[in-house]
Amino acid sequence: MPGNRQIYDQAMNMGHSAAWDQEWDKAIAAYGRAVQEMPEDPAAHNSLGLALLQARRYEDALKVYTRAHQLAQDDPIPLEKSADVLERLGRLKEAAQQYINVAEVYLSQRDLEKAIGNWERATQLTSGLVQVHQRLALAYERTGQRKRAIREYLTLAFNFQRANRSDIALQAVERALRLDPANPQAMNTKQAIQSGALISTDVIEDGEEAAAAAASAAAPGRRALEEEVDDEEERDVGASDPRGPLGEAMEAALSALAVYVFESGALDEGGSHAIQAIELQRQGAFDGAVTAYQHAVDLRMNHAGVHLNLGAMLLEQEKWAKAAENLQIASQDPKLAAGAMHGLSQAYHALEKSRAAASHIVSTLRLVDVGLAMSPDEATQLAAIYDRLTASIDEADEQQLISMNERFLDLMTGPDWKQRVAKTRRQLEEAITLNEPDSLISLAIHIDDRVTEGLNLVDRYMREGFYNLAIDQAHFMLESAPDYLPIHWRIGQILLERDHLQAAIAKYNLVAETYMMRGDDERAAEILQEALKIAPMDVSIHETLIELLEKQERHADML
Repeated sequence: MPGNRQIYDQAMNMGHSAAWDQEWDKAIAAYGRAVQEMPEDPAAHNSLGLALLQARRYEDALKVYTRAHQLAQDDPIPLEKSADVLERLGRLKEAAQQYINVAEVYLSQRDLEKAIGNWERATQLTSGLVQVHQRLALAYERTGQRKRAIREYLTLAFNFQRANRSDIALQAVERALRLDPANPQAMNTKQAIQSGALISTDVIEDGEEAAAAAASAAAPGRRALEEEVDDEEERDVGASDPRGPLGEAMEAALSALAVYVFESGALDEGGSHAIQAIELQRQGAFDGAVTAYQHAVDLRMNHAGVHLNLGAMLLEQEKWAKAAENLQIASQDPKLAAGAMHGLSQAYHALEKSRAAASHIVSTLRLVDVGLAMSPDEATQLAAIYDRLTASIDEADEQQLISMNERFLDLMTGPDWKQRVAKTRRQLEEAITLNEPDSLISLAIHIDDRVTEGLNLVDRYMREGFYNLAIDQAHFMLESAPDYLPIHWRIGQILLERDHLQAAIAKYNLVAETYMMRGDDERAAEILQEALKIAPMDVSIHETLIELLEKQERHADML
């Protein structure tokens, strides 16, 4: 049975005060009293675990964190702390497995950045974690960190070759070369596999050295500065085709078309025009290339690569309708679909067909993002986000659609567009959850790099315990986006972390009232229920929640 809440609160406050003064024995005693009073409370266990960890009572800390995880299995913190404890105890294999478990929790919460950090930590502690290296490679590729993705693929090749699976090792190297065909280490590795020589240990040593650096940067409790990506990695992200999905599809289409013509022996007149078009396109002679591609199509050369590149160059000539006709054909090829959809969205936007443009923009984002999903479950979850965004298109008016189209078309171009798509989807997901899911304009207005980066910065400050900096950043963001509820929600969380309960409750009430003003009573009720977990005895919250539930005829919940 729950104990005395007042005694619990007093003990927790005494523990916090002692911890602030780094008087760990006193903190342990106070938190222990809180655990005795509320033995099912995970927060008390986490605080006690931290005090024991700081006092270097590692075995006791491990027991407490294990219990905290049992009480709150969706909370990654107890697992993360227990992994840290195991590492300090020298139980490295167990620590590595625990970091992998932590990564799974973060992945289920859609926090890929933290999952990556824990995977890296695991690979630093134990070699031969093939599955983890596979997931890291996909994660880095997805987030545009090409150099790190190549490192992981080469590490996989090394491990597979040592396991007498040179066929799979070669596939891993081919994946690396797809990211950077001129990468000398990847080319040397491929040559070693094909010649039957062992891959140089430099590959695995370089990978472990880089993994150690990355894992150190992402390890729990490290300085905020160490979480920054180095300048070299930032430049590597910039290697993405600045034309966006359409640009990447054009390059893929050129290669696929050339291979098709030569390997299939399609060297008739249509094939000759296609080869001529490829050469002209690579030389930048786009008018001549368009003419050659059109001749190829007239002669029944219906390869998707012909239509993709013809459509893309017709966009450059502002022949929107003809471009859309060819891109629609190219979109039937799964490998070119994302680029074709991107081109179609540009054509329809120029033709002032805003609803069609919006639909194709969302399809592009879906194909890019879902295509890089790390599991079938994640792909399903991502698809659900884009389904909701697609549904909102039907509710938007013309001006709202134009605003959204301009914002997202700009998003999908530039040297770092891949990274921006992933960040934007995370912001979309949060906005759909915390804002008005049926209002497209409420999302489009705030899908902005400054807001995305600002929220990331707030989260980073919170992770490091820099709550003053976090709340300052949140208030600064409110100056440009005062009605964006995720910022207000963050402020409530910060106030709660700082034990400013009344201020946190006031902020949650403000968010709930805003939802009610917007007609979203269901979401308002959810916010109030969250507030009740913080202040279960607050009469005003109970009264407001009861009124809302009665309005929704949720009589069972009222009880």
